[in-house]
Amino acid sequence: MKIQKKLDFIKIFIAVPAIGLLLFLMIPGAEAGWFSYEKPGYKGKVISAETKEPIRGAVVAVYYETRPYAIFGGKVRCLHAGEALTGENGDFEIPSFETTVSPLTRDGKVGFIIYKPGYASYPDQVRLCEAPEVYFSAEKSGAPGECRQHGGLHKFVFGEIELPGATSGYQRRAAVPGLPFFCEPGRFPILKEMIREELATAEPAPDFMPYEGSEKLIFNKAAPKSVTLEIPTTPPNVEQEN
Repeated sequence: MKIQKKLDFIKIFIAVPAIGLLLFLMIPGAEAGWFSYEKPGYKGKVISAETKEPIRGAVVAVYYETRPYAIFGGKVRCLHAGEALTGENGDFEIPSFETTVSPLTRDGKVGFIIYKPGYASYPDQVRLCEAPEVYFSAEKSGAPGECRQHGGLHKFVFGEIELPGATSGYQRRAAVPGLPFFCEPGRFPILKEMIREELATAEPAPDFMPYEGSEKLIFNKAAPKSVTLEIPTTPPNVEQEN
């Protein structure tokens, strides 16, 4: 009986604040911002790390997260997603996004996936000096910046991302990006089709093995075994010929 009373007390202790919060949010004139989910526009430019030339036709996929408040439990949700292709100058633009959400959720991050066959992909193999929401902010686009990287000072341009080339079969398959497991694959039709075509045409790698049971990739039968910041020219554990 004592244990049951303690459990009942805990339930009441959790439920009362939750109900109070919900009632407060339903009062006209209460903090309306709690129901609003707003993200600004994003801009950027994709260029080759080797030649510094713009990369045309790269897909930039964006997904917007919401997260539940810890007290209510639940999982991260993919609220919205969008795609854009880079133009002649390698530039892209993502419009601002605004909607309403349940008062029991809070804003999550905005994630980016940038990919074109023949190049490394972001975020699996390329790092930024700032969080992507800041780095690709339309307000900061084109502005100079600097950060500490590898023990030195690195200068960069907000919105500009460099993708190293990937030429061998192993490199190209290792560059295939994974998708966030909480977003349905159907939210990324352009990226999904680009990946499908790449996996159908890229030269097989000697030690290429599929991911087994990975939720992060949409092609379990054709996913890279591992991804690193630097794409190796040959598969691991394979000696180069003299």
